[in-house]
Amino acid sequence: MPRTTDFTDSQLLEMIRDGDVAAFKLLYLRYFSALCKSGFRKIQDDKVVEEIVQDVFVDLWRKRYELDAGQEIGAFLNALLRNKILHEWRAQQIRQRHVEVFSQLNTTVGDESLSEQFYANEIQERLNAVICNLSPQCRQAFELSRYEHLSYREISERMAISVKTVEKHIGKALKILKLELREYHITVAMLISIWLQM
Repeated sequence: MPRTTDFTDSQLLEMIRDGDVAAFKLLYLRYFSALCKSGFRKIQDDKVVEEIVQDVFVDLWRKRYELDAGQEIGAFLNALLRNKILHEWRAQQIRQRHVEVFSQLNTTVGDESLSEQFYANEIQERLNAVICNLSPQCRQAFELSRYEHLSYREISERMAISVKTVEKHIGKALKILKLELREYHITVAMLISIWLQM
């Protein structure tokens, strides 16, 4: 395999546009460590940062036909990285908000009785189980919408599917959630409804 120094960025981009996997690997090796280092300054979690950087390269490969061999690829990759880190921050904030809401619910109910606290825990577990049991694409589209606040267009680009398919997946997820959680009392139903709109 050629070394990363054998080609310029422009040459690699030109080859990647033609679907050259070896050129893509060379570009990956050239920029992966630097992107991880940059990402770690924002998110102090090696595994999360590595996943985000890998996602950056997945996006690059998906958009390879749109690449301009004359563009500054380092700046392009860093821009993708910044956007994904912002999405991750938002997702972390929303997950934390969910933890706090359910924690408050558990505390309030726990003051009344142990059985009611158990009931609140059961609801939380049921909600997580329903989401986990969605089909992979349906779950991914739903989580990108609810956790990362991506638009349908952004989700379609991320998943390489049409906007109509995104709408179908999210509509199906909401329908299943409402159906599976319908037996719980009105206070919890209202809580779930608010959560779905976040």
